[in-house]
Amino acid sequence: MSDEIALKLATAENAFLIAPAGYGKTELIARAVALQDQGKTLLLTHTHAGVRSMRERLNRLGVSSTKYRVETIASWALKLAVSYPKLSGIVNDQPAGDEWKEVYQFAQNALQNQNIKTIVKKSYDGIYVDEYQDCTKSQHGLVITLADLLPVKILGDPLQGIFGFDDDPLIDWDTDIFPNFKNIGQLKEPWRWKETNPELGNWLETVRNCLLTGQEFDLREAPNGSVTWKQYDQNAGRNACFHASSFDGSIVAIQKWPNQAHALASQLRGLYTSMEEIECRDLLAWAQKLDRVGARERCLILIDGAGKCWTRLKSELNSIRKGFEEDKVPRSLKYPEIVDALKSIKQNPDDLSFLLPAFVKCEKAGDVLFRKELWYEMKRVLEIFPQGNFKSFEDVAWHIRNQARKQGRKIDRRLVSRTLLVKGLEFDHVIVVNADDLDDPKNLYVALTRCKQSLTILSRSPIIKRSLPENHHTLDR
Repeated sequence: MSDEIALKLATAENAFLIAPAGYGKTELIARAVALQDQGKTLLLTHTHAGVRSMRERLNRLGVSSTKYRVETIASWALKLAVSYPKLSGIVNDQPAGDEWKEVYQFAQNALQNQNIKTIVKKSYDGIYVDEYQDCTKSQHGLVITLADLLPVKILGDPLQGIFGFDDDPLIDWDTDIFPNFKNIGQLKEPWRWKETNPELGNWLETVRNCLLTGQEFDLREAPNGSVTWKQYDQNAGRNACFHASSFDGSIVAIQKWPNQAHALASQLRGLYTSMEEIECRDLLAWAQKLDRVGARERCLILIDGAGKCWTRLKSELNSIRKGFEEDKVPRSLKYPEIVDALKSIKQNPDDLSFLLPAFVKCEKAGDVLFRKELWYEMKRVLEIFPQGNFKSFEDVAWHIRNQARKQGRKIDRRLVSRTLLVKGLEFDHVIVVNADDLDDPKNLYVALTRCKQSLTILSRSPIIKRSLPENHHTLDR
């Protein structure tokens, strides 16, 4: 990649650039930041994975950390709103779910103050917003406010916009972007595949054009050895994952729904783990239950939580669980130490330090840990809460996930995940477990373009056709 486009981006005022998947967007941003002689740049993206990827790229280029700050839009907005609560109007400093929409308005409220404007302008010389196709209307409002203070450069691809919500829709490029930002071009080189598999990159460019125009494409005509089509059936996903587990490099199997991903991971003998969303709703729900019940019910919640992460655990501990449900003395010839640990919770309802040992002993009944992240986050909640620094289990859980949101997290070598969670990431090998489920062109495009070396697609038919809405004109420009 030449520095010409990087320099053009670095010196632009409020501008946008369209970047298809795998065309070097993260590298371009890092190079643009590296070209700036002085000052500090704020880099905003949407996911913790994106934060990690950007930091790694900047480190690889030797860019000093004094020249940039990388955060998710959510964490930066929350930090600003919470830092000035009287100006922003924020009340809840631990938003979840739909509450996040309000955070961006609170941040905008703070930015109406002249002193806050001055602080932001002195802190940064410019702002980049990555993956802009995933900005909602409320996030876009915050970016427009920032664009009145500093040069804002936005990069994204309308064909990858998959993060919208019913009450906070995604931006519309025609009405939100074109009137407010200058178009400085579109990236043309499929860099992700230049060294690993140029033939695959060229085929994916053809697929992109078909998705943009609503034309069908035949998976049997894809490059042999790079793209494999297999007939989808009940066992196809499991078999494809077992086959791919011998491949060198990173692998992701992509499903549409969380329950599908967790179920598939549980069948793969620990070779793959299921990826959690950054908010980790199962963790928050589990922590909330611990806050609201007594000692006996906490025993049941611990068993249920462990059962979400380990295969065989629910069936192995069923008799123990039944005993606690009926408020009787539970028995287990196979796992007496688990029973003793759970009894200690019941006998010492005010001493929460007994929760962690009981939870850990449940590992002995498990067979395969397929939701690794959820399991270790649950353990961290039980470790931290008795220390007395947090008001509730839910408070601890939120704090843990917020740290992940800000700092990023390590990605396992073999994963089962979803398009929403892997967008912005790349893997050596990708398995699209059921392309028929990905029935809109954007989710399908995101799934297909995560690969660097090989792609396996499972579907009932090798003929694929997806169409964008009739009013989707931006990509034709």
